[in-house]
Amino acid sequence: MVLLSAQGMPVAKIAEVMFTSADRVRDVIHNFDTDGFVRLRTSVVRPTGLRQAVVHTASRRSFR
Repeated sequence: MVLLSAQGMPVAKIAEVMFTSADRVRDVIHNFDTDGFVRLRTSVVRPTGLRQAVVHTASRRSFR
């Protein structure tokens, strides 16, 4: 989000391509402006177990 903003993309467009709200985009950009990269790490929220589910599903597939 921060990179897209730095490249001049409007908040509404960033929200659209990131599948989130404009308010969330503004919060992330504001947090980055205030605290830098440290704040980005603490603001990432991912559903628990998603990575494990994807890895498990991919490992069971046959790619032949």
